[in-house]
Amino acid sequence: MKSLRRRAATTAAGSIAAGSIAAVREDAASAAAPRGTIRYAFAAPAEVRAAVAALGGYPAVLGAEAGRAAGLRVAADAEAFLASRALLRLLAAYVLTGSAASAALVEITRRCGDCGAADHGKPEAGGAAVSLSRTRTLVMAAVGPAGTMLGIDVEQVMDAGQDSEAGQGTDAGEGTAPVRPGPVGGFVDGFDALALSPAERALLAASPNPGLLRMAAWTAKEAVLKATGDGLRIEPHRLTVLDPALAAGRLFPPEAAFPVSAPDLPAAKALWVRWIGAGPAHVAALASAPALPALEVPLSGLAPGGG
Repeated sequence: MKSLRRRAATTAAGSIAAGSIAAVREDAASAAAPRGTIRYAFAAPAEVRAAVAALGGYPAVLGAEAGRAAGLRVAADAEAFLASRALLRLLAAYVLTGSAASAALVEITRRCGDCGAADHGKPEAGGAAVSLSRTRTLVMAAVGPAGTMLGIDVEQVMDAGQDSEAGQGTDAGEGTAPVRPGPVGGFVDGFDALALSPAERALLAASPNPGLLRMAAWTAKEAVLKATGDGLRIEPHRLTVLDPALAAGRLFPPEAAFPVSAPDLPAAKALWVRWIGAGPAHVAALASAPALPALEVPLSGLAPGGG
């Protein structure tokens, strides 16, 4: 799915980070989170590797799943693959048992909604809803109450001249979109027609920062299609995630969640999306049904002895 868009200006990511939904950090001093809370975590791949070292490293935490990284040709992609899978287990163990030290005992299964295979597709965990996403420089995981529809996406916003991450695969089902990178505002040729609804294209036409809205729309749509388990079997232009309020006044007000408009897609139209600050170089979105509160769990709280 990441190959459908290529690049956007770093100023766009800075705008999102400055105006995105405020992250609520959970630490030892925080009051107990209410029931029905989604927890999420970000980390650089190297930070995750260091965190799992005390648990025996990736082979001990991931088991046979760690071997799948060998099939990725780019070393940074393999490292991000391992980090995203391990971060999800750390967070799930923390949420389900109160200690990330039991990460190796968390069972994550997958099922492809298209072919039925168990080696890829939407991740599932007993007792919780889960989702994960990765770039070469930042990985993300989220865990919510069982029965929640949940999806997340994080994207890196690159300077011109950096290599695209297109083609590295996704966690919603490995594979890429059948579109080659092109020069249209840093996105692929035909991006707007393929990815945006007519209402969203109208918003972009009137926006002083269309690149910002394109990136916001793409991360949200990836999150939505992960939550439904459909991936790119559903054309992204069939969803509308950009609310007119985003183009008038302040973008991404704190604590805001926006409904998905998808008249002919019952699962998708039940979802709400929000954008989460992920720093100046990344954009992240979370989709859920219902629209539950979300808390960030710092990686320090997931390290052995830190939870």
